[in-house]
Amino acid sequence: MAGQFETAHVVADTYAEALLASAQQQNQADELAHEFAELIRYVGGDEKFVRFLESAVVDEDHRRESLRRIFGHERLSLLLRNLLLVLNDRGRLPLLSAIYESYRRQLDVLRGRQEVHVTTAVPLTAEQRRHMQQAVSRAIEREAILVERVEPSLLGGLVVEMANRRMDASIRHRLDELAEHIRRSGMREVQAGRRPLAETSKR
Repeated sequence: MAGQFETAHVVADTYAEALLASAQQQNQADELAHEFAELIRYVGGDEKFVRFLESAVVDEDHRRESLRRIFGHERLSLLLRNLLLVLNDRGRLPLLSAIYESYRRQLDVLRGRQEVHVTTAVPLTAEQRRHMQQAVSRAIEREAILVERVEPSLLGGLVVEMANRRMDASIRHRLDELAEHIRRSGMREVQAGRRPLAETSKR
């Protein structure tokens, strides 16, 4: 199972790399990322359509014509439409979401950005978010894209996770101070009888 999982990710990375290279040649890398995100939201919002895309029972020629009809020139760019058709012909449409995630990660690297996953006990204020984004960006020497999650049971107040990176001393002290501030904010909310607004801070 692990081998199949790794193979799927390698295949997804390969498609994403080829798609990004083509988009760069046409100066459309960022525009394509937005369009790809919309496509993923559209597909993910319709369970019947997902089953249609991934079903081994559906004839590939029939599905190809359906894809052409649904995603005509006015609905989808040529690059994404061709990607769908190629994935259909090779039985790899279930990899669509993984290809999008890989495309987004590779584009972030290209643009000097990195996702940083931040888990806090209470929602960050605008000022806390700004300080954290600045501190982490300086530490990793690229623009930090904060992906926030609220976990009220988090005792430490703050957890910061970065792929393939460890926080060094230059950022640890600033984050510890921010974590203490968040912890105190959570205590005040509990004492006042208010519940953290977890839903409002999710990305």
